[in-house]
Amino acid sequence: MYTPYHHHYPPPTPLFPANTPPLPPPTLNTQMFIPTLQSQGTPEQQAYWLDLALNLKIIGTYAQTELGHGTYVRGLETVAVYDPQHQQFVIHSPTLTSTKV
Repeated sequence: MYTPYHHHYPPPTPLFPANTPPLPPPTLNTQMFIPTLQSQGTPEQQAYWLDLALNLKIIGTYAQTELGHGTYVRGLETVAVYDPQHQQFVIHSPTLTSTKV
C-alpha cells in the first residue's frame, strides 16, 4: 500500500484547515524566498537578487521534487554529498518514493 509519509515518522499535523487556500506568490516571496537569499546567498548573489526580490521585481518560490513526500519535507529521502575532488554534488535517491518528478 502506498503512503506519502516516510515509515520512520508519523503523518504531519496540518498547520491550516484543509480548505485554506495556498499562499499567494508574494507571501512565499517575503516569507521564504527573501529569507533564504538573506541567510544562504553569497554576498554577490545578495547584491544582485535581494533588491529585486524586496521590491517585487522578481518573485521567488520553491519546488518539492520527490515523488513520495508531498508536503512532508521531513520525510525527504534524497541525500546530496559534496565531492570536493570533483567539485560536484553526488545525489543519492535510494527508493522509488525518492524519485524526482
